[in-house]
Amino acid sequence: MSPLTVPQPSRSIFIYTLVSTLIFGLLIWVGAESRPSVSRLLLAGLGALLCAGLLPKILHQFIDRFGRHPASAAIDSPQPSANALNLTIESTPSQGEIYLDQAQALILVLDHEGRVEYLNQYGYRLLGYPQESLTGREWLKLCVPASEHKPVLEALEAYHKRNQLTPLAVEHPVLTAEGKLRLIAWNCRSVALPDGCRQLLCSGLDVTENRRTQNSLEKLSCAVEQSSTSVLIFDRQGRIEYVNPAFSLMSGYNADEVIGRKPRFLESPDTERKTLLDLRATILRGENWQGEICYRRKDGQHFWVRARISPIKDEQGHIDHYVSVTEDITDARKHQMQIERMAFQDPLTQLPNRRGFHQQLQQMLEECDEQQQTLILYSINLDHFKRINDSLGHNAGDQLLCRTAKMLKKEITGQDLLGRLSSDEFLLALRNVNHDQATQFGKRINRLLRQPLTSIGGDSRRESGLMTASIGIASFPEHARDTNELIKCADLAMQNVKQHDRNGYRFFSARMKEALEADLFLERELQRALQNDEFELYYQPQVDLQLGCVSGLEALLRWKHPQRGLIAPDTFISVAERSGLIIPLGQLVLRKACRSYQILDLLGLGHLRIAINLSALQFRDPLFPRTFQQIMTEHQVNPAQIELELTESMLMTNIEEAIMILDQLKQLGATLAIDDFGTGYSSLSYLKRLPVDIIKVDRAFVKDIPDNENDMEITAAVIAMAHKLKRKVVAEGVETLMQEQFLRDNDCDYLQGYRYSPPLPESELTSQIARIDLELGNSSGNGRCIQLEFDS
Repeated sequence: MSPLTVPQPSRSIFIYTLVSTLIFGLLIWVGAESRPSVSRLLLAGLGALLCAGLLPKILHQFIDRFGRHPASAAIDSPQPSANALNLTIESTPSQGEIYLDQAQALILVLDHEGRVEYLNQYGYRLLGYPQESLTGREWLKLCVPASEHKPVLEALEAYHKRNQLTPLAVEHPVLTAEGKLRLIAWNCRSVALPDGCRQLLCSGLDVTENRRTQNSLEKLSCAVEQSSTSVLIFDRQGRIEYVNPAFSLMSGYNADEVIGRKPRFLESPDTERKTLLDLRATILRGENWQGEICYRRKDGQHFWVRARISPIKDEQGHIDHYVSVTEDITDARKHQMQIERMAFQDPLTQLPNRRGFHQQLQQMLEECDEQQQTLILYSINLDHFKRINDSLGHNAGDQLLCRTAKMLKKEITGQDLLGRLSSDEFLLALRNVNHDQATQFGKRINRLLRQPLTSIGGDSRRESGLMTASIGIASFPEHARDTNELIKCADLAMQNVKQHDRNGYRFFSARMKEALEADLFLERELQRALQNDEFELYYQPQVDLQLGCVSGLEALLRWKHPQRGLIAPDTFISVAERSGLIIPLGQLVLRKACRSYQILDLLGLGHLRIAINLSALQFRDPLFPRTFQQIMTEHQVNPAQIELELTESMLMTNIEEAIMILDQLKQLGATLAIDDFGTGYSSLSYLKRLPVDIIKVDRAFVKDIPDNENDMEITAAVIAMAHKLKRKVVAEGVETLMQEQFLRDNDCDYLQGYRYSPPLPESELTSQIARIDLELGNSSGNGRCIQLEFDS
C-alpha cells in the first residue's frame, strides 16, 4: 500500500470529515448574518452533485492530489453502495486515520445503540479523556448534559424520519472530563451497514468562543440600541455609518437621513472654532477626544452635548472607524450658566459683580498690554447713599442703583466695561483714552449722576436735594499694571474725594501712591504676623450693676510687633479689611477666644459667655456660619456661650440679608449684639425685626455725661427702648462715678470702662476680677459672663 493510500472505511470517514470541515469553516467565515443562506446553497449544491453521481468523482480527484494509489479507487461508482460505505475502523491505524486525527474538528462514529466506535485525537484532547477510553461507552449519557438528552434525541428521531440526504445539523453543549461545558456544532449523517445496522457519522466544531463572542456582540448591540446615550459610528472619511435610536430622539434625524453624510450638518456656530480644530487634530492622531460641542437639531434648535470620540483600529493598528458617544447636557449647561451668572453678576443691575468685573478687567489689561494701549479705571461711589436708602426706603434705593447703572451704560461702548462692586460702588473701565479724554469723561459722569432725589421713591415730599457721586480715576499702565493694584489706586483716589467734601473726581497721585505702598507694606507685615502668631487678646472688665460683680470682659486685639511693639487695631484693621486678611484674622480671634474660655472653664468660670465682634466682610462671608460651627466643635465650646457683635451700620447696609444671616447664627445657638448703637442712623422699625439679644451704647454718648444733657437724654431713651424690646444694655466708656450713678439710675444692665480697669493681658485677668469684685462688695461671682470683643 502506498504511504498515501487511504483504506476504504477510513477513507469514507476522511472524505466526509474533510467536506464537513470545509463546510463548517466556510459557514463560520461568512458570519452569522449570511450563514443560513450560504448553508442552503451549499446543501443544495452537494445534493445535486450526489444525485448526478459527480460528488464521488470530485472527491476522488481531490484525494488523488494527495497521491492516492489508483488501485484504491473504491468510491468511483456513480452511486455509493453499502460495501463502499463500510465504516468499520481497522485496528491498525491507517494513513486516513492519521489525517482524521490531525483534523481540527471532532470526528465521532456512533453505533446503532449510541456507543462510541471511534473518536479522533482532537476529540479526546478537547474532552480531556485518555485516548480510546470512550470506545464502547454510551456517548449520550457520558458526554451530553442530562438537560440536552431530550432535544438531541428528538432531533435524531426527526432526522431518521425525513430524507436523510440532508445531513443533520445540531448544536448542543458537551461535558468534558473536568465537568466543563463546550458548545459543539455537529454535522451528522446516518449510514447503513451490510448487516442492516446503522452508524452515525458526525463531525463537530467547537464554537464555544464564537458563540461567546456572538452573544457579547448581540448584548452590546442590544445595549447600544436601547441606550439613552447617543452613539454614532463613522468610516475613515468621517461619513456616518450607524446611529442608534437615542441619536434620532436627540437630533430629530432618523438613520436614513444621516447615514452616508459627514456630521458637519449637525455643527452649530455656537461651538468655538478652536474646539472643532482640536477635535479633528486629536482623532487624526489616533487619540481619544472629549469635550462639549453645540449641535443643531433638525428643527433648527441648538443643543449641547458632551462627546467622546475614539478611533477604532484594525489588527494592523490602522484606523478603520470612529465611534462617538454623546450625552445631551443642554439642561445642565443652562443650569451651570445660571450659577455662573449668579456668581459673576449683580442680580439687581445685571452688571458684573466684584468677581465678574475683576475677571473681565484682567482680560482687558492683558489685551491692552499686548496692543500697547492705555486703560482708564473709574471708581464711582454714590454719596450719602445709606442716608438716602434709610430715608426713602430700600425700594427707592434699588431704583436709584438701577437708574445709575442705566445712565452709565449709555456712556460706554462695547469695548468698555462696567460693574457694580458693592451697594453703592461702581467700577467703569475705558480703553485707549488719553489723560484729557479721561478728565472730560470724569466731568461728564459727575454731572450725569448729579440728579434730584425728588424723582426717586414716588414721594417728592420725603426727600429733597441732589444725588452726587465721588469718582476716583487710575490709569494703566501709568499708575499700576496689576488688576488688584489698579482697583486699589482708583479706590484710594475715590476715598480722597470723599475726604474733601465729596461730589467730584480726582486722579490717583504720587501722594496717594505712597499711602498705597504703605498699605501694601502693612499688608505683607500682616500676612507675616498671621503666620508667626504675633496677635494676642487684652481684656477690659465689665460689671453687672444688679449683681454688683464683674460680669464679663471686652477683649481687645493687639499686634505684638517684633520691632514696633504693641500695636492697636485701629492702625491695621482698615488694611486687613481692604486686603481680605480680616477673614483669617477674625478666625484667629475666634480661636483665641475659645482657648480663653477653656482656661476660664478650668478655673470654674465655664458658665461665662464669650462675644466676638465681627467685621463686615466676615459677617457677609457665606462660609462664616459653617466656620463658626466648626471652630466651636473643635474647641468643644457650646455655641450658646458665644456672643457675636455687629455694628449698626453693618446691619443696615442690607437689612434683609442681615436678618437672614442673623437667623442662621441664632439657629446655631449664638447670642447676638448690636455694637456702637446710635451711630449708624438705623430705623427703629428695623431694630425690632433684628433677632439680637444685647444693645451696646456707644462711648460717644457716655463720655460727656453729666455735662451734655442731649447725650443724657439719648442714653436714657436707648436704655428704655431696649428694655421695652426685651434687650439687655451695655454702656461703654464709663470713667467717672457720676456717669456710673446716672446709668444705674436709668437701669442700665452692664458697664465697662477705665473706672473699673484698663485692658489687661490674660495673665493678669483673674487677680483683677477678684479685686473689682471685692471693691464692689460682692465676690460671689453669680451670673458672670465674659465678653470677648474685636475692637480698638
